[in-house]
Amino acid sequence: MMFQPGEIVIAAFPFSTFTGEKRRPCVVLAACDSPNDFVVAFITTTLTVAQLPSATLISPNHRAWKQTGLKTTSVIRADKLVTLNDSIISGAIGALPPDVLAAVRGKLKILFQTP
Repeated sequence: MMFQPGEIVIAAFPFSTFTGEKRRPCVVLAACDSPNDFVVAFITTTLTVAQLPSATLISPNHRAWKQTGLKTTSVIRADKLVTLNDSIISGAIGALPPDVLAAVRGKLKILFQTP
């Protein structure tokens, strides 16, 4: 399956301690050079993390909320990235609005300290 940057997918996202994984929504940031692999960012409903410098909040108040496929206010964590093979991605549920994807990309630039 070919996913596009900005698509929201459901995938088995590993814990940073590699002690397990949880099926959760993720946003595709890029297709990798290796076939069928994608860099994705973690999406959570834990709103307390929305204040983190690398976090981007998306809520039902956004004019393009319905296209996301998310069920409730969520936070995209640009500091929680992983490369996943499409074999562990269940499929797309929606897509980020372009302005939110641009905000996430801006957070990535800050995180990686690039101009």
